[in-house]
Amino acid sequence: MFYDTAVSITEQRMEKSDTLSVHHDLAILWDLLSKYYIENRDFDTATDYASKALEEMIHLHDISSTPDAKRNLSNAYEKLGYIQELNGALSSALQYYRKMLELRIQVAEESHRIDAQLDLSLGYDDIGKI
Repeated sequence: MFYDTAVSITEQRMEKSDTLSVHHDLAILWDLLSKYYIENRDFDTATDYASKALEEMIHLHDISSTPDAKRNLSNAYEKLGYIQELNGALSSALQYYRKMLELRIQVAEESHRIDAQLDLSLGYDDIGKI
C-alpha cells in the first residue's frame, strides 16, 4: 500500500528532524489510513490509525494551543467518535464527541470565524445522532 511507504518516509524524516510539520504530516497520514479502513469496515484497524493521529494532534496541541491546533485536535476526536458510532459502541462514541465539542466551543469563542461556528454546529449534530 502506498500509504505505508509514505508513513515510512515521514517516520524517517522525523528521525532526522523532529519538527511540527513532520508531526502534522504523520497525523494526516494516520488519518488517511483510518479513512481507508473505515471504508473497508475494518473498525479495529481504523481505530488504531485514528488513535495514532490523535496522539500526534495532542502533541501538536500541547506545543501550541492555537485555534487551528484545537480544531485539528477536535477533528481527531470526532473521527474516533465516528468510528465508534459505526461500530455500535455508542457510549464510547459519545465520550469522543464530548471531547470534540468541548474543543469546538473553545475555538468558536476564541476565533469568531464562520468555519468555527459551522464546526460547532456539526459537533452538536454528531452528539444529537447518538
